[in-house]
Amino acid sequence: MFAHHFASLLSRAELQTFTQLVPSACPLSRPFVDLSWIDIQAPFLLRSCLSMSTILVADDDRMTRQLLQRCLSTAGHKVVVASNGLEALNLMNEQSVDLVLMDMNMPELDGWTAACKINVEFENRVPVVAVTSYGLPADKARAATAGCKSFITKPIDLRILLLTVADALKPHPK
Repeated sequence: MFAHHFASLLSRAELQTFTQLVPSACPLSRPFVDLSWIDIQAPFLLRSCLSMSTILVADDDRMTRQLLQRCLSTAGHKVVVASNGLEALNLMNEQSVDLVLMDMNMPELDGWTAACKINVEFENRVPVVAVTSYGLPADKARAATAGCKSFITKPIDLRILLLTVADALKPHPK
């Protein structure tokens, strides 16, 4: 049910573009993105969304922003988007945000620098999750040094995305 609803949000053209961009996640032979696993984990995921969170998605790639926005909106979150780190910082100063999903390689102000600034300006109260195609251990260490609480690699596995978001939003002991 949940998976069907999510798949119906994507137009055929978007799905075709997505399958071309992320062939390992969605082979071209399949007519839609398989999200049947969401039904199995829906109770867990929905518990994390009962109090609708505001998530800022900062990524310079329009398709990635749209995919993340639709996935997170369908999971019950309010999503605001930015196309670079500077825009993300400006949005955070204008409205309250519970979580930031930050691409690390963006124009104007990269994600590494933006994550550092967010942690300083907001005193580590807003978790930042690095979303990047850089997946080496050194990149994970760099993200941690920048203040990112978690790390997701592209192409984005929607299961990992939703589980990471749920984990980042739950209160952690200090």
